[in-house]
Amino acid sequence: MKKIICKNKIRFPYDKELNFRGKEEYTPDEKDIKLLKYLHEDSRIGLTELGQKLGLSKDTIDYRIKKLIKLGIIKSFIITRYLINN
Repeated sequence: MKKIICKNKIRFPYDKELNFRGKEEYTPDEKDIKLLKYLHEDSRIGLTELGQKLGLSKDTIDYRIKKLIKLGIIKSFIITRYLINN
């Protein structure tokens, strides 16, 4: 297996939220619970499709995901295999 060296840091869309250390009080509502269910079933689902399923805009879905990350409900995103076609 070829070792991959990345010289430039790849910016992950939710870096800021994953590194958030503040404390917030928030009670997830029914839509947040459904959002987590859909993400658990298919983690590759797009924001637009999630929005259609929940009756929300993709911006609202993005906001809710960021909120769940800040609260520690979503703790990480894991890549289990990285394949490169050369």
